[in-house]
Amino acid sequence: MASQNIPQLLILSRLFFRRPEIPLAVEGLIRYHWVYRYGALEMIMAEVEKKTAAVYVSWKTFQNSIEALSKAEIPNVIDKTVFPGMAFSVQNQLFTGMRFLGLIDEKSKPLPDLAELADPVEERRKEKLKEILQRRYADLFALNLKRSTPAEIEKTMAESYSMIGDTKEKAVRFFI
Repeated sequence: MASQNIPQLLILSRLFFRRPEIPLAVEGLIRYHWVYRYGALEMIMAEVEKKTAAVYVSWKTFQNSIEALSKAEIPNVIDKTVFPGMAFSVQNQLFTGMRFLGLIDEKSKPLPDLAELADPVEERRKEKLKEILQRRYADLFALNLKRSTPAEIEKTMAESYSMIGDTKEKAVRFFI
């Protein structure tokens, strides 16, 4: 097999191995190894790191969701029924972001930070959000954000939080 076919095979193999429950940002963590076996080039999915993607839902959606939770009792599980008017894909982006920020666990159960963030008093909510963002985006806050260029922020987002493509752009917009 000619070496110029390898990029085409990689694209096809990424489509073949793509799973709907894995967002593109996490897909970048799957390591592929090319092995020459039985006279053919095979791609083997080796190591999969489990890492949650950074927040890439819109800021307004995230803000409205936390505000809605602050006006009611926080449920035992944060699932699709908590935000009924929200599109399925947006809900998934929101839940992924909430996991990244440490607001819910892998089983969508609320963690203590969510209860503190969903405070009805806006000033306390802002303080808690600032604390959470500084903790979860430590690599970005390590940059001098006043002097950082958009390209530098994008590069750090890609390297530190394994974000690629459109999800990286959305994650940068959320952060900024």
